[in-house]
Amino acid sequence: MHSACFQAYACTHYVCPICSKSMGDMAVYFGMLDALLGAEELPEEYRDRCEDILCNDWRLRVPPAPRQTNEREHRKQRSNKELTC
Repeated sequence: MHSACFQAYACTHYVCPICSKSMGDMAVYFGMLDALLGAEELPEEYRDRCEDILCNDWRLRVPPAPRQTNEREHRKQRSNKELTC
């Protein structure tokens, strides 16, 4: 990819166009998600439902733990790991 094209792409996207991994530190974004999720109440019909989570940064599909705990722990572990494409 041309460097000028990549710079233009990086202004509006946060994932690598080739491997879909995060291109930078996502801590602020994940903090905003944590705040939104903390204020969100799941409808009754979805409270006992679990889905696998696909992490493009790790290229893993992991089964979820309890909702808040799993997302925060996943982000914490991900932020402690050096990510490269």
